[in-house]
Amino acid sequence: MKEKISNPIEKQCFYIHRESQKQPFITIGKMFTFAACHRLPDYKGPCGRWHGHEWSLLVEIKKRVDEKTGMVLDFSELKKTVTENVIDILDHNVINDTIKNPTAENILIWIWDRLMFDAHLKGIHKITLWETPTSKATMDKKGMLSATKLESGGKNEPHS
Repeated sequence: MKEKISNPIEKQCFYIHRESQKQPFITIGKMFTFAACHRLPDYKGPCGRWHGHEWSLLVEIKKRVDEKTGMVLDFSELKKTVTENVIDILDHNVINDTIKNPTAENILIWIWDRLMFDAHLKGIHKITLWETPTSKATMDKKGMLSATKLESGGKNEPHS
């Protein structure tokens, strides 16, 4: 005997997963580390001098589960893409040689651009960069899109 579903959210979930046969969106992530030095030009304080960090990077991908593979993206593919397009460039190097003003925020934007436009990585949902174990910067898809003219209705302002 079929049990009647009365909760609207359960009905929607039942339809999506049973009736429509669509796979759900799932977010996966992979953590990376690299060692690099930098200095912040025009900054008055300790970060204006040359110093190094053991950086940590979390790249998160959000897509539907592929019906054939059962995966959002193979972790080894994500590792290869991020390593070739980001880690190999920054690890044991001077970040200022690549990014003019290498704040955590600017490095994060550079990473997003490399992965999206150079590596053509699909489904980037969020990227988090730790400069130290207690200091991080995070950008998600909505934040990145807020800088485009398309998303902001022709103005380069974030949506609220």
